[in-house]
Amino acid sequence: MSISKNIIIVILSITVVVLAVMHFGPCTKDDCKTCGKDKAACVEGCTHDLCICTNSNDISVPPKEAEEQLQPPDPVIVTNEHSSVSSKDVDRLVAQKITAIAEAQGAGRYSKFCYKTSGKFHYIHTIDAESRVLSQKAGADGIVEVEEERTFGKAREVIELDDVDFALSTERIHLDDIEAWAATISSAAGVVSTASEAVPWVVAAADIAKLSAEGVIIATETLRGLDGVSISNVFGKMGLPVPKWITRIVKSIAEKEAMKRMEQVHGRIQKLEGSTYIFSYFQEEEGAPMNICYRRKDGKCLSGEERDVLDSVNAFMDSKLVPDENLGINQEWSVEARDIGQILGTATGGRLSGELNLKRREDMENGLWRIEVLANRLRVLDEKGCASGAIVIDKDCGQGSYDPKSRTIVAMQVIAHGKLNVETMRKILFVKCVTRSEGECEFRSTYVAQPLK
Repeated sequence: MSISKNIIIVILSITVVVLAVMHFGPCTKDDCKTCGKDKAACVEGCTHDLCICTNSNDISVPPKEAEEQLQPPDPVIVTNEHSSVSSKDVDRLVAQKITAIAEAQGAGRYSKFCYKTSGKFHYIHTIDAESRVLSQKAGADGIVEVEEERTFGKAREVIELDDVDFALSTERIHLDDIEAWAATISSAAGVVSTASEAVPWVVAAADIAKLSAEGVIIATETLRGLDGVSISNVFGKMGLPVPKWITRIVKSIAEKEAMKRMEQVHGRIQKLEGSTYIFSYFQEEEGAPMNICYRRKDGKCLSGEERDVLDSVNAFMDSKLVPDENLGINQEWSVEARDIGQILGTATGGRLSGELNLKRREDMENGLWRIEVLANRLRVLDEKGCASGAIVIDKDCGQGSYDPKSRTIVAMQVIAHGKLNVETMRKILFVKCVTRSEGECEFRSTYVAQPLK
């Protein structure tokens, strides 16, 4: 076997072992989110396939230390800001049963430090909820106070991954700097070796330094050739089979990272199943923003998964989608995307920015309004308010219906496609540590509601 093959195998083996240590070390709270267990439960022994505690009975972190490392508790109450409403909007509030369905499929890529993962995904969820207004008040001065109780029923969710791949990545490592540094050492070692012929141990040390530096230069060239190449392809080019232990580790890492990315984009709705929440709406004057506070009815803390979905709830969505009940046929209007997150928010993840343009078409035979969603482009914002993606709604890709008798939206469906690109960076010595999540998908979001007696 040639020297170059030996170098490649050594580099691959070291890389996989390092990644295995990074991913299969002591438990952390984030790692255990996959199986729905907290850190303490994981320390006791988690058997979920994607949990790092699997096959490990000797936990290096004692339970006491694990408890001390837990993150601060999640908040009991969360407050969001939406656009203002009027007293007429308050009058239109009714008890409703709501069903939200979201489906997305596409491809994603994730890169971190020295590796990349990619794959295709198919995601779908359905969840029911019952909304009841507990109290409502609308003053002449524009003050609005509303309290809503919302109970979530059965949640059905599926996340499927396919064609998951794993490859090495060197684009973030400053190989040119490393190579220049090694060349300088090699040159200096050569000078020292020549000038110190009378001192054998100095010559020996200089020769060792020179050989080591030359080995680093060879390694950087080898790494350049491995950038973006999957491990199976690397071994295949050398005519060698991929060791089974490497295959198992690589597959586990790739699927784990892919699932983490999916969970970041699509909030896990199972956390809401069977739970009841109280939403308080308060507007201090006419034209002022509407503040929406929510909490669990049982007083427990809110998890991140719950907040991902609850942030999009808005009892005034009917009046936002149809702000004027006197709108005529072919008349157009717009609504702020942040106010209709129940239609798009749970399908896209994150907060939405921009406006959705609507148009009233000819009424249906049963008297319902026919609403058309016009072509538009919306932005997806991350937690810091920065644009992390975009949603594009094409022509004839959205429609809905409105019941003028009950003054509520009956159904609304939007078909769109979008892109996500989130990147963070920090530099350590020669390595620029960049974490990047990107992908594209098509999704269909459906909202159905009916008044409750």
